[in-house]
Amino acid sequence: MRITVPPPDALRALCIAAFMAVLVQLFLLDEPRFVKVLTNVTWDKMCHALAYGSFAMLLWVGVGFRSPVGNWLAVVTVGALDEFHQLFVPGRDAEILDVVADAVGAAIVTYILHRLSTRRPSGQPMPQRMAAQPGD
Repeated sequence: MRITVPPPDALRALCIAAFMAVLVQLFLLDEPRFVKVLTNVTWDKMCHALAYGSFAMLLWVGVGFRSPVGNWLAVVTVGALDEFHQLFVPGRDAEILDVVADAVGAAIVTYILHRLSTRRPSGQPMPQRMAAQPGD
């Protein structure tokens, strides 16, 4: 399976909006209750890797599959800033291993998406999947 890039503009806009919503949740809102329950019944570092892998996917699609290293660095920076932010939030604690788990999750997802992506030759339009046929 290959992913043709860049993705449609509407999908890119949706992914950027979702990534921005994640940033708002991380830095401005309280931690959702289900996150506390989830981390109590699973391994906390696995949750970090999955979450930041998902953030990496949103950003990767949102910026149009441009720079795997830049994508990874941006997501890891968000993870590091989130851990720093937690130093000042009562009831939360920061761990360097959380940033490591964030980096690993973001690296795995970014690597997979980079390997699966195929650039379209410039000037070639996106293929139409369900084009209407004359007489339909």
